[in-house]
Amino acid sequence: MAGTPHTDAYLLEGLSDPGDGSGAVTMFGLMRAPSNPFGCDYPIGSGPHHWIVQAAYSALDTWIRTLQDPNVADIAPPQGPLMDVLSDTPVVLNRDAIGNGLGGIRSPHVDVPVATLDSLNTGPFFCRLFGRTLPLTSTQILSLYPDKADFMSKWVNAINASVADGFLLPADAVELEAAADAWAFPN
Repeated sequence: MAGTPHTDAYLLEGLSDPGDGSGAVTMFGLMRAPSNPFGCDYPIGSGPHHWIVQAAYSALDTWIRTLQDPNVADIAPPQGPLMDVLSDTPVVLNRDAIGNGLGGIRSPHVDVPVATLDSLNTGPFFCRLFGRTLPLTSTQILSLYPDKADFMSKWVNAINASVADGFLLPADAVELEAAADAWAFPN
């Protein structure tokens, strides 16, 4: 999953997510103003981990409940591509111009970025497990998206691709679109 650490901000913020879409708004906001509750060297990751895992559990549940051949294309859980690596000893990801990893399971958070999202963090406690979020500046955002309509068009297209690929649930897609739409572009 590109842009995700072992554990992300949703673990902390999601504990109070009532399931009404406000959790998606909070998480989008954390890409723009990330939190650092453990005093890590960087703010903790606020990427798409939760939504991708939720889709995976749903696909696994469907597959188990059908008790059909897992090789049937419309029953088997989706499979994503591997992350694009420059080296595997040690593992070094190939990254785009803003630092997000290439390859892997994609999400709008990574393909239509407003922050660099990755698994790299250092510091006390278990900081290396929390990843990091580095918000893009307004100048960087405006260089990627000339206006909010352009951003939203790209965000919705990325959402639709994630749903079509089986890596995002339709109900979550609605919440993620609304969360981005609530953003006061480009800050």
